[in-house]
Amino acid sequence: MGLGCSGPKPTWTIKKKGMTNSLIRLDRALVNTNWTTNFLDAKVQNLPRTSSEHCPLLIHVTGWYKISMDGSSRDNPGPTGVRGIIKDHRGLWIKGFFGRINNTSSLKAELWAAYEGLKSIQGGGGNYILEIDSLEVINLLSTNQADNHPFKVLLNNFKHIIRSQNIILSHTLKEGNKYADHLANFGVSQFEEMVTLDLPSSCILPLLRADISCTRVFREPN
Repeated sequence: MGLGCSGPKPTWTIKKKGMTNSLIRLDRALVNTNWTTNFLDAKVQNLPRTSSEHCPLLIHVTGWYKISMDGSSRDNPGPTGVRGIIKDHRGLWIKGFFGRINNTSSLKAELWAAYEGLKSIQGGGGNYILEIDSLEVINLLSTNQADNHPFKVLLNNFKHIIRSQNIILSHTLKEGNKYADHLANFGVSQFEEMVTLDLPSSCILPLLRADISCTRVFREPN
């Protein structure tokens, strides 16, 4: 189903020599029933076109926060870092974190990063979207595989937090997880186990500006 929109209704135009100028509403935000249940106040705003023939769409989900996180090890297993940030529905910085854990595998690093992100908001109320760029992690958290998994304790702790708060798991591509990637080296090389950032570091500021202005991120071809 479509979300509707505010702003200029035509979202696509073509003004090429020898072709008829068209001005229609081509770009739309399509969602399923579960999405509309979770985001009752969602709104779509059509933004002005710049260099593209298409109009960017800005989706407002007031009252929701997004946790973008990542974890990785330099080897597999090896020195491991976790990092992430929390933004509000406008894309504004709320909090960031990065830290290190003992040498471990890439999968456990991803799980720990997500777990640290949830611990940072535990008991604080609110609605959260947890972005994870690992489908394997999302599958582990969305099924009953924890009982026979070597990371059983971590997975059960994770699920307990999810059940106690309004949290939605969302898959994102690596290209969409630039914030966490920019904190990568801090986590692996630091001495402290976990550091909290109340203000964004200088390497994050350009990404925040791009996010707020709806700059698109493209995936490199294989």
